[in-house]
Amino acid sequence: MNLFSTGSERKRPQEIVGLDFSSTGVKAVRLKRSDDQFTLAAMDIFPPGSDPTAGVARPPLGKQFTTNYVALTFSAPSCAVRVVAHTGTHATEIEKQVRDQIGLDTTFRLSNVPSGQPVRNKNENRVLAVGAPDKEVQEILDLFKEGAPAPFSLEVSGLASLNAALDGPVAKNPDAPACLLDCGSRTSMMVFVNKGAIILARKLDVGGDAVVEHVQKNLGVEREMAQNIMSEGAIDISQAVREVIDPFLRQMMISRDFVERQENCRVTTAFITGGMSMSAYWINEIRKATGIGVQMWDPLEGMNVASGAIQEKWAGQQSRFTAAIGAAKGALLTP
Repeated sequence: MNLFSTGSERKRPQEIVGLDFSSTGVKAVRLKRSDDQFTLAAMDIFPPGSDPTAGVARPPLGKQFTTNYVALTFSAPSCAVRVVAHTGTHATEIEKQVRDQIGLDTTFRLSNVPSGQPVRNKNENRVLAVGAPDKEVQEILDLFKEGAPAPFSLEVSGLASLNAALDGPVAKNPDAPACLLDCGSRTSMMVFVNKGAIILARKLDVGGDAVVEHVQKNLGVEREMAQNIMSEGAIDISQAVREVIDPFLRQMMISRDFVERQENCRVTTAFITGGMSMSAYWINEIRKATGIGVQMWDPLEGMNVASGAIQEKWAGQQSRFTAAIGAAKGALLTP
């Protein structure tokens, strides 16, 4: 969902850079569109700034990421994401009702799109709404206030990943209920869909950083070693992982039960992306606790990949770029 209001007023570009600002760096992709075919022209990660107190910084984009427009996405830890109902008919009335339900004042920038759920009450409509602090939104936009590329859109990373999922694994079986998970370093996004509609959305303040820190403390190792243990599985740390993500698992089970009762369906599949999707421990704990089959998926599936677009060091790590790809796709698909 576009938190930057002028992007939709511009003519749809045929090429764009997608940038995902996260605590682990800025994930960058350059996508081209020809008719209904997408091509990945470049992909890279720019490391975060050396001063964590200095705020976000514009990455040093080189020739491979030279375009007129950029689709931006950021993790926004203090954002709010909900599916809510409203009875408004005008934009200002809808915004007020949504703000009141989520509990956001005017210091938050708000955006919403129809959730796609059937209207059971003729006077009621449901929307997927997101609110992010205007200060944080403006901080990202200000990085690109001069020169090219100019901001075309800005959205929250977990929902940008949703764009990619809806155009990816969900599109293959659109009538089947599914859980979409975007698990990053600090936050995770959980979205349940059924028959093309967004039924429930949750942002959870649980991510890979908390697990790594817990493993560091338990084993008395450096952060880099803890990260290697998480990815390589040389030591059994399943108990430590479970202790940290238990709140996440409880919310997932509660949300799954709610969706199944409301929609009279069974959710048996979850599609996972983000940095933590590469951790077997994280995925195994979800499978054991919920009984849901968890599948990784490739956000580049069905896309042309230009020669040299993927550097060897990023081979097999496409899931880390899902939000950047989703943001870019969303911009290229804008009417």
